[in-house]
Amino acid sequence: MLQNQRRILLVIDDSVEDREIYRRYLEKDTKYSYTLLEAETGEEGLELSKQKPDAILLDFMLPDFDGLELLAELKTQPNLSDLPIILLTGHGDETIAVKAIKGGAQDYLVKGRITSEVLRFAVDNAIQTAALQAKIEQQAQRERLVMQITQQIRQSLELDKILDTTVHEVRRFLQTDRVVVFRFNQDWSGKAISESVAPEYISILLKEMYDPCFGQSYIHRYQQGRVRVVSDLDNGKLSQCYVDMLAEFQVKANLVVPILLDKDLWGLLIAHHCSTVRKWQQIEIELLEQLATQVSIAIQQAELYDQLKQELSERKRSEAALRESKESLLQINTSLLEMTNQYKQRNQELDQFAYIVSHDLKAPLRAIGNISTWIEEDLGEKVEPETQNYFNILRSRLGHMQNLIDSLLNYSRVGRSQVAIKAISVKDLLDEVIDSLGASSEFDIIISPKMPTFKGRRILLQQVFANLISNAIKHHHRPNGKIEITIRDLEQFYEFSVTDDGPGIPPQYHDKIFAIFQTLESNNKTDSTGIGLAIVKKIIETEGGKIYVESQVDRGSTFRFTWLKQSSK
Repeated sequence: MLQNQRRILLVIDDSVEDREIYRRYLEKDTKYSYTLLEAETGEEGLELSKQKPDAILLDFMLPDFDGLELLAELKTQPNLSDLPIILLTGHGDETIAVKAIKGGAQDYLVKGRITSEVLRFAVDNAIQTAALQAKIEQQAQRERLVMQITQQIRQSLELDKILDTTVHEVRRFLQTDRVVVFRFNQDWSGKAISESVAPEYISILLKEMYDPCFGQSYIHRYQQGRVRVVSDLDNGKLSQCYVDMLAEFQVKANLVVPILLDKDLWGLLIAHHCSTVRKWQQIEIELLEQLATQVSIAIQQAELYDQLKQELSERKRSEAALRESKESLLQINTSLLEMTNQYKQRNQELDQFAYIVSHDLKAPLRAIGNISTWIEEDLGEKVEPETQNYFNILRSRLGHMQNLIDSLLNYSRVGRSQVAIKAISVKDLLDEVIDSLGASSEFDIIISPKMPTFKGRRILLQQVFANLISNAIKHHHRPNGKIEITIRDLEQFYEFSVTDDGPGIPPQYHDKIFAIFQTLESNNKTDSTGIGLAIVKKIIETEGGKIYVESQVDRGSTFRFTWLKQSSK
């Protein structure tokens, strides 16, 4: 049998009879068991409030306070400002009710109208509402902290300053005892290169450390981006050597998030709780994961800046050599040309940072989605149809924005990553594409029997066909139709064609559809981001081919593209 969850309730009321009534009413709760702290005066209530109850029932008329005065006093107490308070009165005075709510009370109840159900509902609702408000505020604080660190990364190239800000702000947000950024050496030893620690605990800054338990299993775990969460160091589930090492630093609970540069394990972002054991919240884990990503960006940015400074220094030396010797002019000019090419490459690396940072756009979208879900869950069956429709529209827009961000990232990746060259059976590739799209049986898809096998970058060709075929199905004006895929041999190229009997495309849009963010339908009618054909065009042109469309309204469309028979290395 499951044990009821426990709650502590502070009742400030000078009526013994009323307090006994509240006790009896709360004892009928089947989900929660209540421990009541009882006070007859406001002074006693203020003293008992230091025990941090889950909620307070506050009588409006007390021997030494009126309820509104005591409510204001409680709200000024440290760590009590968000405590849910329900004001109780013997008379249903709306003026008092309004003042109570404005003063920070969660609810207002008239004693003569209180039943067991009313009291239990009011207490439960007040506690849950206060918890939700605290969670929303914590989420907002997390987003502000991530934005602060992100802005500092964008504005500063001083890695030490960024890391120091990170560890100090994280320790303040988590209210924990120590936060460090730990960097690995090649032998997986390492040291804390940045630290924020409470004055009563030892500092481990720049102290060389080695975990005797650290091996391939740990390395593999962290390289996969997995987090290590330890709520109680002495729970008996950890390796003794790991416990002994952390005990040297007074640790009772810790939270470890890997810092990855691409797929390489650079170091760790670590939070230590030394005073007591601690159950880490999911929002705290997610914060460290986000900030580990930001730290990774800052490290890459600082390394690139150092490289650029070195290259600038080399350029200055080259210019000095140019002034010293006219005979070396040609050689120096050649060197400068090579360096210019290197600068172009570095600029491309800077472009890459843009799409890495753009991942941060998803964080506020997830926050909006989570908050809307919480609100909807709290409202439960009280959600009006119109409000439900607004929730659906909101999530639809969030989904579209996330798809748009993903599409932009995919567009930016085209031509950046190395894709292996392998044998491609075009017939097998098309069968896989059609199967993965789950095309309706109402569509007749005909593949030419002359499809070749050649060497190339299979995944890129697969992405092109998947986009063209899915467009032919998605934008068809009927639930059934015909799609034909053919090929022509053009000496150095293969020319593939995807033809449908759909609604066709007006001639004035034949060039525009390959531009980014161009779609022929409103975003309210389709989930298209307007980037798909732009990605297709970029892939084909990167591989040395071309694409164009032949189409007339009501006569279908044919997309033709060329593909090199032998891909370049």
